Formats: sequence, C-alpha cells, structure tokens
Amino acid sequence: MMRLLNRVCVVGILAVMTGCGVNPYRSATTEAGPKTTQPSTPATETAAPQQPDRTGRPVSPPVRISRVEPTPAARQMLANAEAAAREGRYDQAMLMVERAQRMSPKAGDVYLVMARLHYEQQRYAKSEQLCLKALSLAGDDKSFKESAMYSLDKARQAQGK
Repeated sequence: MMRLLNRVCVVGILAVMTGCGVNPYRSATTEAGPKTTQPSTPATETAAPQQPDRTGRPVSPPVRISRVEPTPAARQMLANAEAAAREGRYDQAMLMVERAQRMSPKAGDVYLVMARLHYEQQRYAKSEQLCLKALSLAGDDKSFKESAMYSLDKARQAQGK
C-alpha cells in the first residue's frame, strides 16, 4: 500500500513539473525559423493601404472624435448654475454644475462652466485643470476648442504663467 502511494506521489510530482516546463507566452518558432501563417480573415487583405511610419510599420489614420453634448437635463442644470453664479450664489452654482457632471460626465461644456466658476472665485489653478479637461473632451469641434483655450489662457495669465 505504501509503495503504491509513493508511486502516485512521484507520478503527480512529475506531472506538475512537466506543466511548469511549458511556457504559454513563448513565441511560436521552429528550428528552421519563425513560423509564418496567413491571415485567417479576408478583411485584413482587402483593407485600405496604410501609410508606414519611420520604422516601416503600417500606421492607421487617427480616429476622429466628435464632441459629446450634455443631456437636456444637464444643459438646463448648467443654465441654472450660470444664473446662480450671476447672482453671486457660487456654492449653489457649483452644486448644480457637479450634478450636471454626474448627468453628462463626458460633456466638455460641463467642465468649461465649472472652470469659469472656479475662475470667478479666483481658484485659477483649478480653473486651468478643468479647462484642460474640457479641451480633452472637445473632439474636433473648433469653436469649442477656441472657447476652452480662451478660458485656459485667462486662467494661466491670472497665475502669472
């Protein structure tokens, strides 16, 4: 019985050690050289030719991203926030903008309004950060980018940059 148990243990240890010797991340090469395979999908063969970069590898053209608009509810919340800010109620205005941010987190308009509120409260560094966030969400909307850049320049000038 003990002999059978020893043999089972030895076989088990050998099985584990064999599994440890296999590297699933090793590149598939043979002694004759790297293995070449043909693409399995015909879509890659019929795709439009790509421009090579300086190393000769093909590079895809950049993806065009459009700007995300705030939802109607978020747009109304932003309008209410701007009205509250004009009346000097900045705390209420900031709460409304933060609520609009939760409604439309990828809308650059929200961050731009938030940046302007911080600027009016002389929090220029925070205003600069929010302008940069708005710029990152601008997509290919040139007029929005110009507006965000104008606010960013004002925030930086106020900081002496």
